[in-house]
Amino acid sequence: MVDPITSLALVLLAYLTVVPLLVLAHELAHAAMGFALLPGPIRVTVGTDPRWEVTRGRLELGIDPGGWRSWWPGFYRSAATPKGYRGVAIVLIGPISSLGFGVGLLGAASIATDAVAVVCRTGAYWAFVQGLATVVPVTYPDWLPAYGGHPSDGKRAIRYVQE
Repeated sequence: MVDPITSLALVLLAYLTVVPLLVLAHELAHAAMGFALLPGPIRVTVGTDPRWEVTRGRLELGIDPGGWRSWWPGFYRSAATPKGYRGVAIVLIGPISSLGFGVGLLGAASIATDAVAVVCRTGAYWAFVQGLATVVPVTYPDWLPAYGGHPSDGKRAIRYVQE
């Protein structure tokens, strides 16, 4: 059993390491589907003020190492505008991947040492929250940092279905 102070430190460690990787994985899932279904460049951003920029082929990646200050927002953008089923596939693969990572992290937590299990469970919790918060069809409220006024993946999927 891990003591409360160590648990708190491990949760902080997970927030600073596992959470940005989960956000990146969610956005890269959108990008992978975008590569399969759309022409042109695709940009993935993690954080609000990307300081690390990398371009590989059609992928433009921007990462803000200080993204923890704004709860690690992530965005996917493509030069081409998807329509219909292509748009649905691109926007829904992100939440699906988040839920899949959550299940994987829970599985890892079940076989890990106590300390690693705390980190895995924290990551799983975040992945489930991320998956559910992005699949519910809403426009995010203005008070939510970085996402205020943006439609969720679920709301975008409904728009694509209606096209």
